[in-house]
Amino acid sequence: MKKILFITPNLSIGGTNSSLLSLINNLKNNGFNIHVFAITHQGDEKIKENLDEFLIEENQFLSSYYCNYSLLKTKTIKFFLIKFIKRLFFYLKINIEDFILKLFVNKFENQIEFHTVVGYQEGTATKLASKFKTSNKIAWIHCNYDYYLPRNKTEEKIYDFFNTIVLVSNYTKTVFCNRYPKLKEKTIVFYNLIDASKVIKLSKNKININNYNNDIFKIISVGRIDPIKRFSLIPEISNQLLNKGLIFKWFILGSTDNYNELIKIKSKIAAFNLENIVHILGNISNPYPYFIHSDLLVSLSISEACPMIFNEAKILNLPIVTTDFPSSFEFITHEKDGLISTIDKIGEQIERMIEDITLYSKLKDNILSFHSEYDSNINNLISIL
Repeated sequence: MKKILFITPNLSIGGTNSSLLSLINNLKNNGFNIHVFAITHQGDEKIKENLDEFLIEENQFLSSYYCNYSLLKTKTIKFFLIKFIKRLFFYLKINIEDFILKLFVNKFENQIEFHTVVGYQEGTATKLASKFKTSNKIAWIHCNYDYYLPRNKTEEKIYDFFNTIVLVSNYTKTVFCNRYPKLKEKTIVFYNLIDASKVIKLSKNKININNYNNDIFKIISVGRIDPIKRFSLIPEISNQLLNKGLIFKWFILGSTDNYNELIKIKSKIAAFNLENIVHILGNISNPYPYFIHSDLLVSLSISEACPMIFNEAKILNLPIVTTDFPSSFEFITHEKDGLISTIDKIGEQIERMIEDITLYSKLKDNILSFHSEYDSNINNLISIL
């Protein structure tokens, strides 16, 4: 049985770990001995519980070095020492990251040998995967690469160590190959897998918020609170809709990656007196019951690599309004299973969904015929792994 190692940056809720869980469920009965190494175990207990069968013990040094300091509940002397070392070398402009990762890999490989190592997210997970000696290494990129890395920087040499580079949409592949044309022959597209039966099952759980299941039109936006999601525009858009006499509530589900952005959203909610309209629910480990009890999913994102929430919404028959980031056109057909709009016109499209019953019903009917075909090339992926 071939041993395969997936490296993920953390155990947070989001597209990376959600797709990893679905991928593992597809692979575990196909002759693989699967292991997962999370660089830090920060995140959600539910993710940790779901991955527990495959999860390798946390390395305390790496975890302390790469963790999100603002999310730490307790800080030990060891943590402060590692943080000091990291800052010291940063100020001295000495890059010790390669040395740290190589040291860890050398020690790790003395204990266990893998047939395949997968860096299951761009950044540190990919850098760590590149240090392994195994002949089969795969880099799995979950982002719009131009948003991830400024144009004046390059990581091309890191990807020379990999046999295959997986991109999660055609658009993200185009961006990556435009950046590194010499690597094009190594790239493939593989859409994030979704376990539809599991999504449906989880959607049947109860919601613990009073009056969520009432007759008011309910909008949800799902994702981490970060400037790229543009949740801070929700209060302004809500105010515009309210001034047109529309009745609705808007719920934001997701962890906080950027506290300044969270403060910005809360300040705008207060400024527009929207405390009873816009609700920040925070980190929800199972968002699917909110999907089936809502009327509309709205994405305001600047960019998404492979917006899994669109297909999750379609599985649960929830219409979608989204901004026109490039990959949105791969997952939504305008006026068929959702609406795509420029950010300045997004309020008008939401208004259409609330007011135009014929349009809304047509979209819901079209979504009923949706079925995921993303496992069609699973056999091809197995051969690469």
